[in-house]
Order: sequence, then C-alpha cells, then structure tokens
Amino acid sequence: MISLPRLFTFLFCLVAGALLQAAAPPVTAREDAGSIQLDNGLISLEYSKQTATLDAIYRYVAGQRLAVATGSDAYYWDSVSQPESVAAGVVVPTNGNFRVHMNPDPPRLIATPEAAEIVAPARHNGWFFFDIEIHYVLRRGDAGFYAYAVIRHPAELPATTLYQMRFVSKTITDGTFTEFVIGDERVKTIDRNAVEKQLANATYLLTDGTVQTKYQNSSYWAETLVYGHAGPRIGLWSITASTEYHNGGPLKQGQTVHDNVLLRVLTSSHFGASPVGVAKGEAWSKVYGPVFTYINAGGSIAELWTDAKRRQQEEEARWPYSWVTAPEYGKERGTFTGSWKLRGEIAKTGAWVVLSEPATPRYPDWTLQSKGYQFWARTGADGRFTIRNVRPGRYTLYISGADQPAQYVEDGVEIHAGAATTRNVAWTPVHHGRTLWQMGTFDRTAAEFRNGESARDFEMFKRYPKDFPEDVTFTVGASDPARDWNYAQWSIYAKKPVWTIRFRCEEPFAGQAALTLAFSSAQPARGAMTNLQVSVNGKLIDTVHLPKTGTAGYRGSAQDSPWNVRVLEFDAGLLHAGWNEITLGHAEARPFPASGEIRGVGQVMYDAIRLEVR
Repeated sequence: MISLPRLFTFLFCLVAGALLQAAAPPVTAREDAGSIQLDNGLISLEYSKQTATLDAIYRYVAGQRLAVATGSDAYYWDSVSQPESVAAGVVVPTNGNFRVHMNPDPPRLIATPEAAEIVAPARHNGWFFFDIEIHYVLRRGDAGFYAYAVIRHPAELPATTLYQMRFVSKTITDGTFTEFVIGDERVKTIDRNAVEKQLANATYLLTDGTVQTKYQNSSYWAETLVYGHAGPRIGLWSITASTEYHNGGPLKQGQTVHDNVLLRVLTSSHFGASPVGVAKGEAWSKVYGPVFTYINAGGSIAELWTDAKRRQQEEEARWPYSWVTAPEYGKERGTFTGSWKLRGEIAKTGAWVVLSEPATPRYPDWTLQSKGYQFWARTGADGRFTIRNVRPGRYTLYISGADQPAQYVEDGVEIHAGAATTRNVAWTPVHHGRTLWQMGTFDRTAAEFRNGESARDFEMFKRYPKDFPEDVTFTVGASDPARDWNYAQWSIYAKKPVWTIRFRCEEPFAGQAALTLAFSSAQPARGAMTNLQVSVNGKLIDTVHLPKTGTAGYRGSAQDSPWNVRVLEFDAGLLHAGWNEITLGHAEARPFPASGEIRGVGQVMYDAIRLEVR
C-alpha cells in the first residue's frame, strides 16, 4: 500500500504538473526534407534524417536559447552486436557498433499541441539481426525529452548476441558544464587539462599528472536513477523512472559520465553480466526505457542537483507512462509484497529481493539474466518488502544477502495485472557445523575491506605493496578487516606469495571442517582460470579454480556481477590446539616488479570467509 506522504506527493505533482502544462506553450513540430524540429518553449530539438540522430539540443533560459549539445553526436542510440554467422560478402564493423542510421526507414512524426514524437525505425541488415525503433518524445511543459528503444528479433532471423545498448549525448565544451554529479557525495569537477598520453580505453594521463578514466564514474543501477553534468546556469541529467529494463539486477554496474559524454547504458556485459543471446527461430522483443533527459536552469549546482532529484521522484510516480505508443510496453501492472525471515536465526543484515526470468543453463542466476524484465527491492533485516509496477508474468524469486552464503530461490511466482501477489518466505540458513570464525559479510561485495571504498581509482594494484609491504597476515580476533585485509588479492605480491589467516583453537578437533570462501570477483592473470591454492597448517587441502567473472579489478569495483561460493571440506584433525594458519595464494603469483610497466595482473576479491567444524 502506498504511504500517505508518498500519495500526497504524487497527487501534488499531478496537480502542479497539470497546471504547469496548461499554462505552457504548445509543442510545435516542423518537418522538411532533411530534418525535424521540435519545440515547446523550454526545449528545442533538431533531428537529422541523414544521421538519424538528434544533432542539436537547446534550452531556453531567460529569453535566451542556450546550446546544450550540437553536432551528429548531440544525442544518439547505439549498440554492439555480433551475429553467429553472416552472409558471404557481408562486412561486420570491427567494434560491432550499430547506429540507427545504417539501414533506416523514413522517420515518422506524430504531433499534437500536447506532445510530439519522432519514431526512427531501422531494419535488420546482413549482420545486425534485429529490427529497432527509436522514439524521441517532447511533451508540453517539460524541460526535457524522453527516449526509448524497442528492439525486436523476428523468428526468421538468425541467431545473434547483443552485448551493449545505450543512449549517448555529447555536450558542448565551452564551459557551460563544469561538474559531474553522480550522487550526493560524488560531485567532481570536470578536468579540462590537456592529455599527455592515453593509458587505456578512455583513460588518460593529463598534463597536470592526474589520471582521468571513465571507470571512476561507474555506478550501480539500483543507486543511480539520476546523474549528469551541471554548470553555473544549467544542468543536463539522465533520469530513469524504472530500472526494469536493465540487465543483471540491482548489483549491475555501468558507466554514467566522462569527458563531455552523458551515457544511459540500457544493457551491457560489463562487470561479467550476460549479453542478450537470441536463438535462430526465436521471436523476442523488449522495450528499453523511456529515459528522461532533463535540462534544468538554476542559480547553483546544488540547486540544480536538488531539482533533478525531485524530478526523478516525479517521473517514478508517473511510471508506467500512459503515453508510450509501443505495443510491447505494458501499462497494466501488479504488485509483489511480503517478507522473509531466517529459520531459527535472527537476520543480521538486509537482503535484495529480486523477481527475474526463470533460470536456464545459459542464464542460471538473476545477475546473469538479460532478456526479460527484472524488479527488485532492498529490504532491511526485518525482511519486509513491496515491489510495485511489476509487469504481469511468471518469475523466479531470489533473495540474496542477509549474511547467507546461499540465496533463496523460488520458481513460479505469478504476477497479475491490477492485483497483489504475496509471499512470506521462511529461508533456511546454510551451515556446515559450528562456526569458529567468520571474516566479512556474505553480501557479494568486498567493499567492506581495506581500499574497497577506493576501488574505482585507477590501477589500485599499485597501492598494494605500499599498504601491505609484508603482504597480508590477518589475526582473527585482533585484526580489523577494514584495515588489515585488502579488498583484492592481486596475483603480484610484495614479499610472500600467500595471504595468511591466523587463529587460535582452544582444543583439537576430530571429524570434518568446512572452509566457505565466497568470491565477489575473479580475474585470471593468465589463461582461462584463476587457481587459488588453499592450505591449512602447511597442508594443501584444495586448489580452487575460478572462471573469469568480469573485470572489476580493471574497471574499478569491489565486485563483478557473478558470485562464486566454494565450500572446502577437510579433516578437522588438521586443526590443533593453539595457533593455526590458513594460507591463500595464486598459483600464478609473481613478485611485484621493482620498475617498469606492470601487465597481466589478476585478482580475486573475497566477499566473506567462514570456518566451521562438526
């Protein structure tokens, strides 16, 4: 049930919005042989039929028309797709990049005084095996415009894989925008220093000695519903009212802003998430968006940011939008509500509740699913949740977190339009005996460990030998995980090729022991697998083989999307009264080089480690 304060806010927004629109000038639309121009007195858009992109965006402020973005990259949609096969003679671009102007049908203009919509369709070609429609919508009284993509794979098309899709805006660089704003605590001055050399993809050493990289500005879908560029007079914001069309769930990460670029990544395989894979003979479609690009005016960056957050809340209250014309966009929705609790335990932390498509061998988990729609809520330790505006259908329910090394999974949750579905879940914890100690929290991330809060900085592995010149030795009960355990165990070391965990046992044990290792990321230094050797008091008990989960170490994060948990059972007799040691080491570890360029650095990131005996 919607809360009274939220209801009053929603009703106020509706009434205020209606009054504003009634007083606002009507939307005008003009079309000629080469372009379409839309204007509502606040925003002016120019669409190029030649490039099938917006090639000019303007904002009216105090009677002046201010340029926000101009040129063929002012605002556009693109994707990265790779077919499984192509016809003879077809040349696939080396980066797989497809922009809608490659094979377009004529755009359609739908215009009334209340709204104008440009529908830019494009047919599949010899290597891009999808039909698409890009929609641009300007509404009366709005200081911004909407964009969304409808992508369709007819059954007669060959199999293909869609890796990335996004909306991109490239702003003017005349000083109009001076700051990136990604969150309340993530406001950064846009560095305009000259580039000395390129270090990696969109990563540059500047003439002032600093490093600028787009990966520092990555963020989580669940946390970043509004972000953008701001300056002394205007702000340019990407706003989403719903994250349902994103792939990978709430822990999926993506890029936001860099240089003069504003991104809205709709789906991507970054950080180990899965691309969209469509089989030959499979009919599939999906609506991505609408995304609202808001261009506000004000007296300070703080004022612009506050207003942008307010507008995001208004957009969320209006979702699903009544004016969307795509038939695949579902306007009738249902609600999912309920609670979870642990059997026989009191939860120490909250958890994510996720509704996702049913698991398949190719997409076995919500973090790896990308073809359907996902809905989620973050819960507290009390377990109560409500997820509104769920598209009707059949879902799998996942509950992940609550300091549990295994998630709850329930298939066959049915959501019906106009109705509420309720689940009160009794979740059985996983244990392998009595817990001797635990380091970290089972929550899929290594952010709680040292340097985890700085993981997005460039080349974090270079910080390791300074912070841990003797490598990591962690003493249970005396060491602090936030200080004495690094967030990433790199495949290079300072003095010894293993990390050591020291702990005391008051008595010897018989029977079985179990060491649970949860990994938030794994990236091999060489080859296809990360090989982690685990020893107890000098005896090798196992070598854990982990596939590459993504590039969190390179792209700047304390986790990838996939999560791996390994339970290593061993003879508890290896533990003795007094001090014991567990060592963890990369089989491919090598010393940190004294000088020269460092290449091929692998890593594992631990989510949590637990030792139990029975």
